[in-house]
Amino acid sequence: APNCVLCCKYSIGLVGTCFMQLKINYLLGALIVGGVLATACNPQTPAPTATQPATSSPTAKPPVTASSSATPSVLPSDTPQPTSTEMSDATAEPTVTLAPTVLPPTNIADVKQPTAEPLASGIAVFSSASLGISFHYAKGDSGTDFATKESGDKAYVYMKTAQPETGQWVQVFSKPAKTSLEDAIKSQVLQGYSLTDCIVKLVSDPNKSSGSAATPGITFAMITIPQSPDDDPGAIQTKAAKCPQPYAAVGGLAYFMTTNNAPERFVFFSIGQYFIPAEQNHPWQTTLKFIATSANPAVNVSAAQYIDDRSNPERLVASLINAINRREYPRAYGYWQNTDQLAPFDQYAQGYAKTDSVTLKTGPVRGSAGAGQFYYTIPAILAAKMADGSTQTFVACYQIHLSNPGMQVTPPFSPMAIQKAYTEKVSNNSATATLLSQICQKGSFPDDPLSPAGPSNAPDSQRYTDDRSSAVAVLRSLVNAINRKEYSRAYSYWEPGSVVAPFSDFQNGYVKTASVAVTTGAVQSDAGAGQLYYNAPVTLKAKMSDGSTQTFVGCYAFHLANPGIQSPPFQPLGIKSATVKKVANNADTTILMKSACPAS
Repeated sequence: APNCVLCCKYSIGLVGTCFMQLKINYLLGALIVGGVLATACNPQTPAPTATQPATSSPTAKPPVTASSSATPSVLPSDTPQPTSTEMSDATAEPTVTLAPTVLPPTNIADVKQPTAEPLASGIAVFSSASLGISFHYAKGDSGTDFATKESGDKAYVYMKTAQPETGQWVQVFSKPAKTSLEDAIKSQVLQGYSLTDCIVKLVSDPNKSSGSAATPGITFAMITIPQSPDDDPGAIQTKAAKCPQPYAAVGGLAYFMTTNNAPERFVFFSIGQYFIPAEQNHPWQTTLKFIATSANPAVNVSAAQYIDDRSNPERLVASLINAINRREYPRAYGYWQNTDQLAPFDQYAQGYAKTDSVTLKTGPVRGSAGAGQFYYTIPAILAAKMADGSTQTFVACYQIHLSNPGMQVTPPFSPMAIQKAYTEKVSNNSATATLLSQICQKGSFPDDPLSPAGPSNAPDSQRYTDDRSSAVAVLRSLVNAINRKEYSRAYSYWEPGSVVAPFSDFQNGYVKTASVAVTTGAVQSDAGAGQLYYNAPVTLKAKMSDGSTQTFVGCYAFHLANPGIQSPPFQPLGIKSATVKKVANNADTTILMKSACPAS
């Protein structure tokens, strides 16, 4: 290509050979063609594409008042594979689940780091304490100069003559240390997507030729699509469209990575089809190292997923901002304990009219407890992209309250909610770590270490889970409440008017139950006239107080009025009815669950 500014310099592992030279200015426009050529070179293994993800545009005002921006969408159906989960072990980690923020990058100035110069001449170092990563890159190559930019949970490496967002980038995720890379991708990136259409596959180092040995201590993975020898480029593009882009890419290099040295984090690289070097002509992405962090990476609060989780303060704040980004303002309004402190709902929602999207970073949770009440404070950084393209940054402190769930003995149950918030607008390039450490003190909020009695500090065997993000999440929360003997909370997961016994009978039904484990099958979903319905086949194994075990198989039906068209008070996803039947403890419950729910 005579006009090629940067030509492909090395063999991309999945494609096998250097198959394309691209003029970088036209990189994004050429990706579909790139996918076709990549398929032609290696039809059995499609290479990932570097297409930038489509982003919805929410409307929100980040600080105290919470609301969202994004076209309401049907909730994603749950993972269509049976998952056996003993609730004592499988409930979510108390820290917020961190995932990529699929939002347009903000207009923060280029990162001027680092000043330390590696031994090799012409090589610079990018280092970010907030992202917890560092890497090397060439200042220039073949007459092209490179720069870096940190934005949200991403770091861009790009040509100075182009926009950062058209370059290559790395995105930082967080996960429980014991969670595998495969499971983290499934839960954070593929939530709501079919695991049959979007396949998580462990691979050898993608920067080396295909078939090379795995790098010790480092795990790599990709999201691939099923292919047949007869697939033409159009068929491949159709299949790829069923998976999240650019994470399941066709036509360029894109992959995930984690290391044994930092098991609580992983990253995603969007490299595309060209090469930016570091020292010794190695690709810059191969130099990445995990370093200590000064603040949590950005939380995934994008409109692409549905988060309605009150399991801990981090997830509650994430749910608030997610509702804002999805323009589900009644839901956002419902996270406040006393809406009398807020503007009337119509004014509250209108306050987000000029807000396109909001990103979130949180600091360490503090709090206090007394007389059966739990109080938490959580600092946060909110970056709001406005409708005019500008960015506004706010630092906030949220005070959160929960009456001890074990002492709420009669319905209605009062879940964790936001009591008040203190916010300040700051410059876009402020030192976030310092701001996070000071904002709650400015608001005169409780700032003691968390009480060991608090839900977030419960033993792993009974970690507090109050999540309505999906049908399976509601089931897990229900069983978690039963195992913790919080029957008023368990009862709250049935929606008003549902088919359920009176509370006293409901509670008495668990007198002889020591614990329950739940297994779910493939969830069926349906939508119509602004209503969302789900059917979830389940197996329940109850350990009784006398040491015996009882097994039940059945179907739980769920309902949610479309969150984008509800009016306050918001009614979350709830159980509409349940039909279960006792079966033999050695029965093949996987087979039984397949016919437990009515055919859709």
